[in-house]
Amino acid sequence: MPANQQPPSVPTTAGFARLSAPLYPSPVQNIPHQVGGVVITNPALAPHEMLYEHEYRALYPPFYYRVKGWWAWTPFGVESHDKWELMGTEVRVRYKSRPSLLQRIADPFIEPFLD
Repeated sequence: MPANQQPPSVPTTAGFARLSAPLYPSPVQNIPHQVGGVVITNPALAPHEMLYEHEYRALYPPFYYRVKGWWAWTPFGVESHDKWELMGTEVRVRYKSRPSLLQRIADPFIEPFLD
């Protein structure tokens, strides 16, 4: 930045703290791929998921079908009845804004042994 130019001013919005830390420190677009980098591979661990209390369930690849079925003899021949169910890696996530009551009670007793 040239010396005679002022840096851009930080917008002020009432009620929100402005920090100079980015939400996504990596991957940064201007780093060459030969150097390497960091990629958040699990969407459940993305930084924006930690901002508010919520829960969700998702299905991630590899996908496959689990088939349950049975055969029945009829006067017209053999019939097959199949139930196809899409399977994959199921992730259930529950983000909490603060620890549970039991965890808050147990922490003072467990903390000394974690060193």
